[in-house]
Amino acid sequence: MLLATLHSPSLHFHIGAWFVTALCTFIAFWINFLQKRNLLPNRINDILGPNAVVRLDYVAHVTGIIGFVGIIGSAYLGFIDAAGLENPSPFDIEAAIRGFDVAMGVPVLAFKVIWTVAGLQAFLFAGIIRLYFVTLKHSRSVYDQHVTIQIIYAESTLLGFLTMVIIAGAGGIWVYGSSILSGIPILQDFLPGGNLLPGVAALSGLLALTLIFSTILRESTAKRSTESEAKEKPVG
Repeated sequence: MLLATLHSPSLHFHIGAWFVTALCTFIAFWINFLQKRNLLPNRINDILGPNAVVRLDYVAHVTGIIGFVGIIGSAYLGFIDAAGLENPSPFDIEAAIRGFDVAMGVPVLAFKVIWTVAGLQAFLFAGIIRLYFVTLKHSRSVYDQHVTIQIIYAESTLLGFLTMVIIAGAGGIWVYGSSILSGIPILQDFLPGGNLLPGVAALSGLLALTLIFSTILRESTAKRSTESEAKEKPVG
């Protein structure tokens, strides 16, 4: 069966790596959010320490790179499998090129290719944000930036991982004829043959809530900053 020889064993590397990336990003965002506003209990704050967010961001960065390299390698092996050779070699570049043509002619496989590109773009966008602020601007982490940047960074990573979940679901449909995602509302609409309207509506709603949330935080931060400056300003 297509994608059953070389591709299947390679799946675990990028999925596992990007799961860690998404998890660390999610946790780091909320720890930073709560710490900056003194909303964490002192006991938890003492356990986490002052560098928890920086360390989590670094782990997310490293596993993000591993996942990026892993999915490119996994896709390459998938194209070789798609060529349908009896004893495929992982070094057969011509088979990979031929397999790409085959994959783009099969709806489910073409779906996986397109969503893989979308996922790579999301992770790449998050990587560029981190490259700019941490590598070039020498910030300790992305979470030292304005909350809007933090939200964009975190959501890009989480959306990238969501695409991996959808790709895995499509792979399940191709190999087994069904997927565990088929019975999950909204997610099932992103699978091959699904109705994208509910899913797109849900993502649009999430984006709108993000913008509202970011605006409220920005106004709140600006107000606190103004009040703090007014208190510090000497009278007379």
